Amino acid sequence: MSAPDPMRDNRYWRIKSLYLRLVDLGDDDRRAILDAECSDDAELKRSVERLLDSDTRFCTEPWDDLVAFRDHLGGPNAAQCTMPERIGQYTVLGLIAEGGMGTVYRARQSSPERIVALKVLRSGLFPAMLRQRLEQESRVLARLEHPGIARVYEAGSFETEFGTLPFLSMEFVDGPTLQEYMTISRLSVPDRVHLVIELCEAIAHAHRRGVIHRDLKPRNILIDSDNRAKVVDFGIARLLDPDLEHATMHTTHGQLLGTLPYMSPEQASGLPEEIDTRSDLYALGVIAYELLACRLPFRFENESIHDALRTIQEIEPTPIERLDKRLRGDLSRVVAKAMAKEKERRYGSVSEFADDLRRYLRDEPITARPPAIGYRLGKFARRHRAPVAFGIIAALALLVGTSTAVWMAVERAAEAETLREVNSFWNDLLGAPNPAESVLGPDAHLEVSVVDYLDKASRRLGTIYSDSPKVEAELRSTIGTTYAALDQPERALPELRRAFDLYQASYGARHIKTLASRTRLGTVYAACGGLDEAEKIFTETLPSLEKAGGPGHET
Repeated sequence: MSAPDPMRDNRYWRIKSLYLRLVDLGDDDRRAILDAECSDDAELKRSVERLLDSDTRFCTEPWDDLVAFRDHLGGPNAAQCTMPERIGQYTVLGLIAEGGMGTVYRARQSSPERIVALKVLRSGLFPAMLRQRLEQESRVLARLEHPGIARVYEAGSFETEFGTLPFLSMEFVDGPTLQEYMTISRLSVPDRVHLVIELCEAIAHAHRRGVIHRDLKPRNILIDSDNRAKVVDFGIARLLDPDLEHATMHTTHGQLLGTLPYMSPEQASGLPEEIDTRSDLYALGVIAYELLACRLPFRFENESIHDALRTIQEIEPTPIERLDKRLRGDLSRVVAKAMAKEKERRYGSVSEFADDLRRYLRDEPITARPPAIGYRLGKFARRHRAPVAFGIIAALALLVGTSTAVWMAVERAAEAETLREVNSFWNDLLGAPNPAESVLGPDAHLEVSVVDYLDKASRRLGTIYSDSPKVEAELRSTIGTTYAALDQPERALPELRRAFDLYQASYGARHIKTLASRTRLGTVYAACGGLDEAEKIFTETLPSLEKAGGPGHET
């Protein structure tokens, strides 16, 4: 029979077990279980509620809160021990920091003689998982050798009154965290950009060695006495090597690893298979944003974790050029590209990000460009779904109409006959003594709507203009656009498809009329829910239309 686990008999174990049971449940289920389990223990209920509340305020790794409860209740804690004088061959000189995972001491190594940082694991709190994290960090750092990454010297263990505790001996960086450095230094914009480039170089080295950090943030970056950045804390890093990945800490679906303000959209989605080196690139973009704009892209203090995750995945941050006029233009675009929501729209690598920052410093052309108008319209459509098309049809009609008018002025003579035919068609349809009878025949006594007239017009076109494709194209374009304006996208689609085919056959794929017709078709696809097709149309068509001086032309 196994010996009883003392952790199961104290209040800390009850708090921990209840928290883990409730953390993934909805508010109603949480309340019901808490009421049942804590009916005779109000203090236990308050403790668990406090921990759950901290989780909704984004403690994606709530070790610190659990430690606080454990310390408050008198549970074992490595930091409660008298600071050891020696750990193996290391003489402990003082305390550097304490956290949920462990305690970091400043120490002197005897051979070779040097000052080091000793990271000592806490006892009692999820020991197997935290031990695994420390071992993982040791494995990862052993693969890395770069001046921008704190080196690991030794992984070992030592005996305490709580049993054997592992430790990690690392390079001692005598300086503040980047978070602290930002508050005490007054760096110029170029100096800040140089600092980001240094970070990119360090992380690019890690990526080349098959390591993804996954938790880049100012608190995990130290500034040494030469004002150079060093990345630390690879505790949740992942190895990319297929034959080594079993040794890394796996992330399950729905599990969040990282720190919310710096978390990439794919990390926020909870899908581990989506995380790759571009996730670190996104975090570096956020760090660059914060360094340059002196604020984070998003502030989550008053949001639930669900709202925060949605913000990370869907909401675009304010461009830094709107926050500081010194950041206008290229630098703002470079940072925005690094922080693009979709991985495919970011730089291909951290090195590419650094290269564009160097181009900015040398006043050379950058590779980052503003998102094309087609992409912006497509994103707008995805956020607002069906109503979007009718909000932008008017704008597109005006823009397309403006550019078309320019071309029409040039080609008016050649198109005069077409225009006469178009006007004749509408006069015949609407100028009859009894227009309702021309549309409905024997049912002319019924109320006639605009849609009825358009239906009639559509039916007539195929028979009387089969040998005049330019005229039919103009008429079907007018009918389709009017259907759309009347909230009839299903009727508009076939008209605009036919108009586009006719324009293309009559004028060619690159003619302004053909391009404008396809753009109108894209707006209606968006209204019908065909967002992928709409975005494809916008992306392919609008750049050509911009070159012709049409909608989306950037001045």
